[in-house]
Parts: sequence; structure tokens; C-alpha cells
Amino acid sequence: MRPSTTPRTSRCDWTRPQKRPRTSSTCSKTTTTSTSTRRSTWPVVAAATPEFVERAGDRADADGVADRTLFVEGDMRDLGDAPLREEYDLVTCFFTSFGYFEDETNREVLAEMADHVAPGGAVVLQLANKDRLLANFNTSSAFEHGGYLVTEQREFDVTYSRVETTRRMFEENGDEYEFAFEGELSIRLYSPVELRKLFEDVGLEPHLYGSPDGEDLDRESDQQYVVGLA
Repeated sequence: MRPSTTPRTSRCDWTRPQKRPRTSSTCSKTTTTSTSTRRSTWPVVAAATPEFVERAGDRADADGVADRTLFVEGDMRDLGDAPLREEYDLVTCFFTSFGYFEDETNREVLAEMADHVAPGGAVVLQLANKDRLLANFNTSSAFEHGGYLVTEQREFDVTYSRVETTRRMFEENGDEYEFAFEGELSIRLYSPVELRKLFEDVGLEPHLYGSPDGEDLDRESDQQYVVGLA
């Protein structure tokens, strides 16, 4: 399926008795991007929605670090719109939050990150390891989270190297679950060689690892970590 520039939603088809959706869930066009400034030791986090900003602020307050953190709402396609400093020692994007868009826009997203890194700094991405994910591809799964039953159905689009996921959430109601909402997510899977070229194209020196501890990346690595040095 060709990647779309707009979110997609659809109705749920489920065998249990269900209510009509209260809300629709769409693929977010923003992500959480953490930065550490050269001028200060305070981390600055650009989050996807006001709800994420509020949640992050609450956690920082609970952990006693609210006076040393800053959370802002921003769009990963244009970090210049967020109240961020011009350059940082470190920009990170974790939990496979990179790859929502078509290839050219994904490249522009990475270029935005590179533009905010000071000389000697780094951009770090944490992504699913394409080789391992496809070798163990799971077309469906279900799990409970926060009072909801969450189901996911997945397909891999070989033509565009994207995983297309339909996620449905059902709210617990006694002995049954009632349908709450549904959303679709499309994420681009990058191979190591594609990531290396992508980082080089935006002026970063790429180093690929299989863990945050710097282990070698191989086909059995669960994740791939790309460190791009400015």
C-alpha cells in the first residue's frame, strides 16, 4: 500500500456486541524527540500532543526533575516551529517513531534533527531490526493495557517496505469488552544499508549497533540503534 500523507481511519468489524466508536485513532504525524542542549544540562522534549506534554510533565514532577526539564509540543517535520534552541549535543528519537511518512519526508525529518545538532554532537534513532522482524513476522497479537484489550492486525507491504497495522481497543466492562476505537498505523522499515545512506545524505556519520550498550548489529538483534555523528 502506497504511504499516504494523511491519516486513515476505518470502522471496526468485531463479533462482540459493541458501541459505536467514541473517538477515532489516527497515525500521529509528530513524535517524541529528546534533545540535550550544549548550553545547559536540561533535557528538552518535543512531544506529539498536549496530552503527551502534560503526562511527561506529571512524571517529571513525580520524579523530582521538573525544574530541570522542558516539554513542548512540536512537529518532527519542522522542529524550528517548536521553542527549541538552535543546537544541541544530542537529539534522540526512540521506540520506532521514525518512518511514519513517505521516503522523502522521512529524509526531511532526519535533516531537521541534523540541523539542530551542534558540531561533535549526535542524532540517535532506535528502530526495529527489519531482518529479525520479518523473519519472525507476527500478523496478529492481543494484549491488555490500562483497562483495555488491544488487538493488532499487521501486513507487510513488500513494494514500499512498510508494516501496515490496524489497532483496535476494547474497554473492559464486567465480563466483556466494548469497542472503544480503532486506528491505522503505517511505518517504514529500513535496512541497515538504507539507514547508513540516509544518515550520510544529511551530513551525519552513521554507526549502527544492536543494543544501547554498543553490541554489534546482526540479524538476531531485536532493535537497531543508529548513532549519527555531526
